[in-house]
Amino acid sequence: MSRRHNSVATATALSLFCFAAGGESRALDIDYISFEASAVRIQGQATPPKFDFSVEVVASMLTDVTLTPPGGSPIPVPCTGGSCEFEQDNLTSLSSYPLGSYLFQFNGGASSITLDRTSLMPVDTSGTNPLFADIVSPLHGGTTSTTPVIEWMCGTCDADFLELNLKDLTDATKPLDEDISPPSDGTIVAGMPGSLLPQELHVGHDYELNIELENRNGPGGVFIDDLGGFRYSDDFSNQSIVLFEAVPEPTTTPLLTLGLVGIAARRRRTAAARR
Repeated sequence: MSRRHNSVATATALSLFCFAAGGESRALDIDYISFEASAVRIQGQATPPKFDFSVEVVASMLTDVTLTPPGGSPIPVPCTGGSCEFEQDNLTSLSSYPLGSYLFQFNGGASSITLDRTSLMPVDTSGTNPLFADIVSPLHGGTTSTTPVIEWMCGTCDADFLELNLKDLTDATKPLDEDISPPSDGTIVAGMPGSLLPQELHVGHDYELNIELENRNGPGGVFIDDLGGFRYSDDFSNQSIVLFEAVPEPTTTPLLTLGLVGIAARRRRTAAARR
């Protein structure tokens, strides 16, 4: 069974002009439009995965956007400045956002575009179940040293990319963000020269590891040249997540205690010699 469509997304521009005061027409300059769909699971939990869906539009001269899914009703897309984004998280399915043609209407219907969402969910050998990477280590809810071993397996690894994301939830940094293509099983040892994660983790910090198997409708998005070359991205990712905390090395506390005992002993011997 084919895991994805290879057809290029289609787009039709009905009118890409908006009208300023006094009747002056000004072009609606689209930077990019993106679809992102995800199946999300916490590694080691027996609950079914949840689904996320989002659409983002970035353009100049943009005041409002309405999105109409295939067979659905128009949905207002919230805008801030020239960026408009619609998000739905923790869904039990994506039945309300199927593959097919989505109608975008801009600036009160002054212009519109139809785009096809075609990227398929990575699936296992059954052809129907989501295919996830299994995170072997670290364990969800556990602790690691500051130089943990990150290990994963993805079976058939039947997707366009495997994406590694590690977020430091304590200081909001992202020490690891890498794409691997073609996807494969792998191991990373943090804090090792030449590693994808060459720095050590911080003691006492909480981390989120997210390993995604992702299909993309064209690596990095498809450019629709006849609409001014804006970037169109259509992704579907299956995300495995674990949360963990970095703690001191097991030998650190005993050695530190011995060091303090030694310092105290030296002080007692020095004090006795002075008497």
